[in-house]
Amino acid sequence: MKCEEIREQMFELMTAEAPLAPEVQQHLAGCPACSAELAEMKQTMALMDEWQAPEPSPFFDTRLKALLREEKTKAAEKKVSIFEWFRKPVLAATAAVALVVGAGVYGGMQLNKQKPPEKNPIVASDPAIHDLQTLDKDQEVINNFAALDDDPTNDDQSAGTAE
Repeated sequence: MKCEEIREQMFELMTAEAPLAPEVQQHLAGCPACSAELAEMKQTMALMDEWQAPEPSPFFDTRLKALLREEKTKAAEKKVSIFEWFRKPVLAATAAVALVVGAGVYGGMQLNKQKPPEKNPIVASDPAIHDLQTLDKDQEVINNFAALDDDPTNDDQSAGTAE
């Protein structure tokens, strides 16, 4: 027999009242580790048989009942908030809203990633070209205002409103 088989059967060997099988006896006689382990387990079980649980204090039940009464009175005195019933549904709704907002932000980020590339990314990202484009737009607006100043009908209306 192998040591593993003996260790698997150790509890049965320890409690067996009948004589051990010859192959088990041969193994235990030839293996000091297994025989020492069996002896230690028998000694431990003998000590456990001798052990007796200590008697509880005579006032244990009285103290326990007093503590239980105190806890019941504390629970009764604890005021229940008007919004106590409201707390759990609000927490659940908040978590649901946070989940929806997070999904929306994530989806928006994914849509931004899917934009087609610009035709000329160098021109679009160059600040000098952007400034020139802005000046061209501003010049168009100024020219439109200049055209208003040249109109003689506007001079009469603006003079009449200024007075």
